Amino acid sequence: MKHTGRRARTKAPPTSVPHRLAELPDPQFFREISTGLGHLAKSLDNLDRGGEELYRLGNGQSSEVLRFFAQEEAGKALILLDAVRCPRTRQTERCRTLRGFRSHLAKGIYAEAVDWRYATFKELRGYVQMSRKSLYLDGPLDVDWIFPNEIETRREGIVYVDYKQDITETQGERVWAAPRGEDPGSFRYVSAEATNLVRSIVEIGLSSPEGLAIVAEVWRGFEPEDRTRWDQVGAKNMETLERLRATGACRSRASDSPRRFVNHWIPPMWSLEMTEDCVDIKELREIRRETSV
Repeated sequence: MKHTGRRARTKAPPTSVPHRLAELPDPQFFREISTGLGHLAKSLDNLDRGGEELYRLGNGQSSEVLRFFAQEEAGKALILLDAVRCPRTRQTERCRTLRGFRSHLAKGIYAEAVDWRYATFKELRGYVQMSRKSLYLDGPLDVDWIFPNEIETRREGIVYVDYKQDITETQGERVWAAPRGEDPGSFRYVSAEATNLVRSIVEIGLSSPEGLAIVAEVWRGFEPEDRTRWDQVGAKNMETLERLRATGACRSRASDSPRRFVNHWIPPMWSLEMTEDCVDIKELREIRRETSV
């Protein structure tokens, strides 16, 4: 091969910095978010359908892994939608929200919040704060054992084999933990609620640039307070849907997607911290010791 003296030009791979989206003006911001939501909707649908197919073939472990990854993609979609709901005057919170796009913990919180039941935003805030803790006490007496972060532990337990230690005591027992997956003969395959919610959001047309503009108009003046009730959030969801229908952009009227959207889209959480809250294990062991005295 003849050497020409020139170095071959290669295209540098893009760097994943989703929080940079926050710097874009709204028209471009809506287009980029819409494109991302389209990719996520296709990805989660492929993963979830693959999980269902593996379930029918009797592979419970692989099925559960794909179901979980579809749920994580849904969490990412909900993060992008929350960034749209965040006012432009709250740029710090918007950037923080978008950084959660790459965080397993943030994705897990957004996805699991769709299944949580709460009456007020204060209760939701409490669930989020609890979900952020790196360690926590639980058991019949609430202080019996020390557990690692539930969301991250569940993720690892679904995907990986691990050699774990009971951290309640300094010399706790060590055991192997292996993913199990649901027994295909015992249960039918059920898509995660977050996965179905994102499917519904895309199906009704809310993920289009025009739909996202409506989301911004309806939600950017609404910041939940501790006393904000779930029915108030549902009313905002309905307002969003009616505005979308008024423009003629709503693509789904006969399916249950509009109902699922109104009943299950979670309140804006862009004001909440989603990074891990590091807890000192010595403090938890001291609490256990004092409680047992």
